[in-house]
Amino acid sequence: MTTIILIAAAFLGGALNSLAGGGTLVTFPTLLLAGLDPNDGGIRKKLAAGMKKKEEHRVYLPRVLGSGQVMMPADLRRLHKYMLEIEHISVISDEVRAIVEEEWPELVHKLPPKTPRG
Repeated sequence: MTTIILIAAAFLGGALNSLAGGGTLVTFPTLLLAGLDPNDGGIRKKLAAGMKKKEEHRVYLPRVLGSGQVMMPADLRRLHKYMLEIEHISVISDEVRAIVEEEWPELVHKLPPKTPRG
């Protein structure tokens, strides 16, 4: 019986993927119900690839900083990658802080405390 359910889920997932995507929403729960370990490399890689795709498609517009410097989309992607990789940053300009706070609020905890201007 489990084999029949797995085959049906595979066909349904494949059909969904060919039409609109999202077949994993059918196949993943079916594999879990069949007793497959979610820590299996294939499942984990598939989920990680799905999450990564969302970030790759993010579109950044060029931003002009107060100093007149233009941050191009490639600069913003590099900054985001850098912010994801580091544990903490000790010095950051107010302009770049504003970009991080606006674009990636989940990474603000990595920024140094704001210092009052005096």
